[in-house]
Amino acid sequence: AIIADENQPVPTLDAIENDERFRQLVLLTNIRSLSPRLVGRRWHGLHKPVTSANLEDALQLDNNKPRHNGELDRFKGRVLCVEDNPVNQLLAREMLESLGLEVTVAEDGAKGVNLYMSEHFDLILMDCEMPAMDGYEATRMLRKFEKDAHRIAVPIIAATAASQSGEAEKAREAGMNDFMTKPYSARELAGLLAKYLPIDERLDDANSTDTEVAGAAKVELIREDALNNILQISPDRGAELLARVIKTFAVQLPGALDGLEACVGDNDHETLRKRAHALKSAALNIGAERLGQRLSEIERLAREEAHVLSQKEFQSLASLARDSLSEAERLSNKLAA
Repeated sequence: AIIADENQPVPTLDAIENDERFRQLVLLTNIRSLSPRLVGRRWHGLHKPVTSANLEDALQLDNNKPRHNGELDRFKGRVLCVEDNPVNQLLAREMLESLGLEVTVAEDGAKGVNLYMSEHFDLILMDCEMPAMDGYEATRMLRKFEKDAHRIAVPIIAATAASQSGEAEKAREAGMNDFMTKPYSARELAGLLAKYLPIDERLDDANSTDTEVAGAAKVELIREDALNNILQISPDRGAELLARVIKTFAVQLPGALDGLEACVGDNDHETLRKRAHALKSAALNIGAERLGQRLSEIERLAREEAHVLSQKEFQSLASLARDSLSEAERLSNKLAA
């Protein structure tokens, strides 16, 4: 494998890309890189800061190539998805089910713990940032329960939209086995699942596709390719899924904006950070890159306790969010036609 920083001279990167001797190319990028090289299939992305988890994932991607006419493997097992965001719930369920898995969704860490204590699951997909009980605390409770009950430890994969350094290590310290940054692709998810779940060899007619939930060539109000990728998650029900994703975001948006408006002029930085993080995650899943970047900056400043949200900033953010929803609805209707 060749790992190259995206800041290398263009001729150098072109030469690497065109050299057929290099079977696997990994582009070292910022967390929200706009490099057009990531749009094609030649390069895999490796986000900075590099952790042992995301480096391992990037180098293993070629080991998870589809085996049947461009389709991904399907798996056997039950997955518990612990996720509070309705848009993320919808996309995670659809991806997991398209990969052959039975899925149960828990809306927060406490419900996830209770479900795991009463039912059998082969793997848990755990959101890290949730109200009441976050994924870290839930994982620590699960690991204590397994130890006390002499249960075999279930694989737990962390999923977070946070981009700061140390998230992967924090997840592993809590007892999680692996780590993904949202938004993630069906191929990235399948690559991690292959480490923990058996492949269902009977299902050679799988409908899974290499669906990218994120990865942009340029900043737009709504990335049409992101909506197209949602369509491709399910070839038979893609239009229905896309409509449901947009509708779920539309239902979620007023409450999310109300929560952010309540933070105007308030020094409660942690509440602002959590609310910006939650809306950012949903926005990026519908391709609202400009809105996602604005929220990411608010989240960063809140984390650093360096800024208080003003009314003017909120009004600008709310206008951008409504414009993003309108554009997502327009593009969704166009693509589904």
